[in-house]
Amino acid sequence: MLNFFLGIVLTIVTGLVDGQAFSKAPQIWSHSGTERVIEFIKTLTIFFVGLNTYIFSTYFFYQHGVSNALIITLVWFVATIISVALIGGTFAALSPIDKLISIAAIILVGFLYYRGVASE
Repeated sequence: MLNFFLGIVLTIVTGLVDGQAFSKAPQIWSHSGTERVIEFIKTLTIFFVGLNTYIFSTYFFYQHGVSNALIITLVWFVATIISVALIGGTFAALSPIDKLISIAAIILVGFLYYRGVASE
């Protein structure tokens, strides 16, 4: 059970880190010259950290008997989407109906993943 917990925690950390990188990447282009290169390297480094934590999370899931990429990716996807919305502050600015639609979309994607896993 500890392996599963560590897998979940690392996948959530991966989503949070990737959310930072996804939020930072579009801002690279507002810089020029050396500053753009520095921002590019910073963003790439954040993605590198996210990639490594994701790979480590798969180890702990595997130790627990979970080797299905759909399940692991679902946890990452939800954490990443939430991270991007919180970091960018865009979720708070959405109208109530748009908030409901975005939450429903995350739930429906999760349902699609579940159906894909269940049909295997």
